[in-house]
Parts: sequence; C-alpha cells; structure tokens
Amino acid sequence: MKPVYRVWLVGVILALLLSGCGVVDFLRQLDAAGQASDDVLPSAPSLPAGTPLPPLSDLAAGLEQLTSYRVTFELQVGSGSGGDTVSILQEINRETGDTHYRMASSGPSGEAVFEYFIQGSDFYLLTQQGSQPPICNLMTSGGERTRQQGQALTPDQLFGPIQPDRLVAPGELLNGLITDRYTVDLGRMELGAGSGQSAEVWIAREGGFVVRFSGEAEGVISGLPAAGSPEGSSRWAYELQSVNSLGAIHLPGECQTARDIAASIPIHPDARERTSVSGVTTYLSDLDPSGLAEFYLAELERGGWSVSETLRLDSLVILQASRSGLSLEISIARQTEDTGSQVMIQER
Repeated sequence: MKPVYRVWLVGVILALLLSGCGVVDFLRQLDAAGQASDDVLPSAPSLPAGTPLPPLSDLAAGLEQLTSYRVTFELQVGSGSGGDTVSILQEINRETGDTHYRMASSGPSGEAVFEYFIQGSDFYLLTQQGSQPPICNLMTSGGERTRQQGQALTPDQLFGPIQPDRLVAPGELLNGLITDRYTVDLGRMELGAGSGQSAEVWIAREGGFVVRFSGEAEGVISGLPAAGSPEGSSRWAYELQSVNSLGAIHLPGECQTARDIAASIPIHPDARERTSVSGVTTYLSDLDPSGLAEFYLAELERGGWSVSETLRLDSLVILQASRSGLSLEISIARQTEDTGSQVMIQER
C-alpha cells in the first residue's frame, strides 16, 4: 500500500478516537433510494475495440466540472465485534459555495464523529462529547486551510492511483450516469498480498471521474488496521451520488446559532486579517484604539447591547458588553507607536 494511504488511514482513526466525540448514526444506507440499478443501456455506444484503459490520473479535475454532488465512502476491517468501520460523507455545492464533511468510526476502541461545514469563508466545526448536546464552533479566515478542506474527496486520495485492468461492462447506468465498469488490479496498487482479492471501478463516460469503486479481500492487506491477521477481511465502497442535483446544504441549529451570534457583533469596515476561532475574533485596523473604542461604543449601543469601559489608555482600551445572556470583552491594543490597532473580541 502506498505510504500516503497508510498515513491517511492511521491519521483518520487517531483523529477520530482522540476527538472524544459522541455517537452519531453511520451513513451506510445514506441516500439508498437515489442509487440507480446497474442497468446496461442498449442505446449506449460500445467502446471501440482496442480502446486503451482510462489513465485516471487526475480524478479531482473531473469532479471540478460538476456543480454539486455527494460522495460516500465506507471501509470495514474485520468482522463482528472485533471489526472497525470508518464512514465518510462529503457534499459539495459549488453554486452556493457550501461544503459538508462528516467522518465516523466504530470499533472495539469506541465510536467517534468528526463533522464540519463550509459556507463561503466560514468554517463550522461540530463536535459532541458523550451524551452532551453538540457544540458548533465558527472559524472564519478564508485562508488556504478552508480551501483545502473544500477539495473533492476522490478514491485515489484514499488508496493511491486506481489501476483499471479489464473492461467488463460498457454503458452501465449508475446513479444517473453512463459508466464503463472495469476490474481493478489491486496488485499493481500495492495493496498487499491478501487472498481472494477483488475490486471493480465504474468510470463516468463523460468526465472520466469515478462513480463507484468497491472491493474486498480476505487475509493480510498492507496498511489496513487488520494487517498481520490471517483471519482479517477488508471491504470498501466509494460512491458518487446526486451529481448536479444536490439540494441546499443546511447548517444544523447549533451552527446557525453560532452564525447569528457572529453576525450580531460589529466589525469595523476597514478590518483586515480577520480570524474567528471558538468564540474569539481578532483583526487588524488602521485606526488607533481611541477611534475604534468610539466605533464600538456607538455600534453596540445601537444594537441593543449594554456597554461599559473597564480600561482606557492611549495604547489599550477594554470594553465589556452584554445582551440576551451573551457577554463580550473587546480589547483594542495599539500595534506600534504609529501603526493602527489589533482588536480581540471574546464571547463569554
């Protein structure tokens, strides 16, 4: 198995187990009604004899042609009470700029969930501890991390380059798309020396992206958690659904509350390098602390906040504000003797 996949899978499971998140239902049957049967289309043109195997060199580029879609991925290792399961859901709607990602694990070491939403430059991280209600933290930066989190999930990111081996069914209709089905050479993908290996890939006739990649193997599969166990088994399924037909991605209630609170806090129009993480917002401004203090006194009072000053110096102003059970502490500090201020707003 490719080293990058070993690192990814170990990282997935460690991140999930360390997150301390609570139990959320897995996604094995998600959108089952929307998955069309694997019918061969009589009218679909056959591939000409001698057609070379598709290279599948840049699967993300194929998905970038789509306006919206849903991807599900499930990996099961072992069986019964000793098995592990990792399930991933990704939804992308480029028309609205929204992304939803959810990853869940289940096994002898426990169950955990990691979930986030991206709307524009806003990144919402949803976590849950035990039986406690979920908590949503809003993180706003618009930086490279947010763009990377919104990138397409493709099977080569999980397994390494997919190696089609033999065309077995041209012109199959799968999830509303015309696909060509191939067997996959797991040996060339360096997935180990397990017995009874089999895998197939369905490739969209238009666009060249993977619509389904599924497989199973008994025995040792290099890099998977059951590696080293002769009794181990592995099964996986990657599925592309709702192509160009995905509906709106809605924030859960906890994230809507975080969004509404953030929208109620004034931000000066000349703010730059703005970042919000877990109830703390910071930004830079060209104004001095006194000018920004006057801005906040006026804007907060106009918005129905009760505001008071706890400190006012030439280089530092601290304000306290409260409204409807929410309290803010606004610290405005001069950066240097002659260049603007740094603002920090803490929600309490």
